[in-house]
Amino acid sequence: PQLQKQYAGRAVAIHHGQVVAVGSDKMSVLGEALEKFGAVPCYIEWVTSDAPRRARITSSWVAR
Repeated sequence: PQLQKQYAGRAVAIHHGQVVAVGSDKMSVLGEALEKFGAVPCYIEWVTSDAPRRARITSSWVAR
């Protein structure tokens, strides 16, 4: 509900439970999140009241 009040109709990036980027399209939000944090996992989605709640969580292997 708090996201609806502040960011309704906008795209947001969430990293570690915090909104780290906001914009009018997902690609600009992704670019802003990449600039701030580099290639880290984050959730990017539109803030709408009628959208079904879903999460697409990907995983990756890092060679060390």
